[in-house]
Amino acid sequence: MTASRRQCAAHGCQNYANKCPAQTRFHRFPANRERCEDWARHIFRSDLLGKKNKARWKNAVVCSHHFPDSMYVCPDQRHEPEVRLMPTAYPTLQLYKERAEPYRCS
Repeated sequence: MTASRRQCAAHGCQNYANKCPAQTRFHRFPANRERCEDWARHIFRSDLLGKKNKARWKNAVVCSHHFPDSMYVCPDQRHEPEVRLMPTAYPTLQLYKERAEPYRCS
């Protein structure tokens, strides 16, 4: 996926790499399956859960708007090019819950 088409995977987030300020970072999902599933739960993306969705994790990213400063190795340098998340980081900010299934009349 090219940077120009990269969109944040957090449910309800409309941030695209090519439309955000340069300070906005897009973080890949962790390599560890358990951590990936943890991220998917935190961003309300149940469609990313399960072993069969591993290929989707490889391209999925979460933007820096969903991580508090405390989740960064050097919080004061959060917007620097080489800034990194802590190994235990997970998205917690500006998250929107999944919509409930619409009620169907019989």
